[in-house]
Amino acid sequence: MSELLGILFSSLFLGTALGLMALAFTIGYTVSQVFNFAVGQVMLLGGLLISAVQLTNSLAVNDILAVVIVGVLGAAVYILTLRWPESHGASPLTLVMVTFGIGMVIEQLAIRKWGSDSRTVPALLSGHFTVDGLYVPQQGLLLVLVALLLVGFFGWAQRHTNVGRQLLALGSARTSAKYYGINDLSMVTVAWIIAFAVLAIVGVLYLPLTGVSMSADLTYGIDAFAAAVVGGLGNPAGALAGGLIVALVVNLVGVYITPNVAHLLTFGVLLGFLVLRPNGLTGNKADLVGPRA
Repeated sequence: MSELLGILFSSLFLGTALGLMALAFTIGYTVSQVFNFAVGQVMLLGGLLISAVQLTNSLAVNDILAVVIVGVLGAAVYILTLRWPESHGASPLTLVMVTFGIGMVIEQLAIRKWGSDSRTVPALLSGHFTVDGLYVPQQGLLLVLVALLLVGFFGWAQRHTNVGRQLLALGSARTSAKYYGINDLSMVTVAWIIAFAVLAIVGVLYLPLTGVSMSADLTYGIDAFAAAVVGGLGNPAGALAGGLIVALVVNLVGVYITPNVAHLLTFGVLLGFLVLRPNGLTGNKADLVGPRA
């Protein structure tokens, strides 16, 4: 019983992290039609900024600064590396390859600066409580709470704030939105800032549970993509649900069958949804921001 409970808690925390990464994935995609395959490296960078760089003497302030720094990086990435080819007719595949390159640059710079060894990440909440003899970290519950708040906030903001409605319009019909006076450059940049900031939040809240190693970036990225597809691109609650499903599959297979095929099963889940239900659990590609016309 305690083993199964441990799997469930582990899946809850990993699934929440993957769900937030999937949310970041879909925010960038549905507004700019770019699949950002640097999500794993960006998330790990958030953790590295608080494990390797002591910006202040306050861990909470360091976490906030890491989120801000990575958010600014999101703006720079879009404006400096994606905007020009996008505005000159680059194909979606070309832009995807650009994000792969961005991820590799982040990875190599991080390794050169801080090395490739695994690092521990300080936790905001270092305590734990016991359930049936199982130690459950408070940091994990903080991650879940923040994720629920973020999903609720995005659901509210897209319908009740000017920025949210503009992002919704851009995602639904980008050309028409620009015709009605929405600033395409500024709003898409805002979307990338939000997406990168969400990834940094995952890094500073989830990685204290596991540590940070740049060698895991590809695994996180693939699992987050699978979670986004399973949950339905553009749906905040669906992203979390997709993350939980992917995490549960990975952990159950890893414990009861073999960890060697656990992440291989992720591809199976991804392929199954792409073939049988390409719009994900929600059956709706666009909730946060709709598909571009």
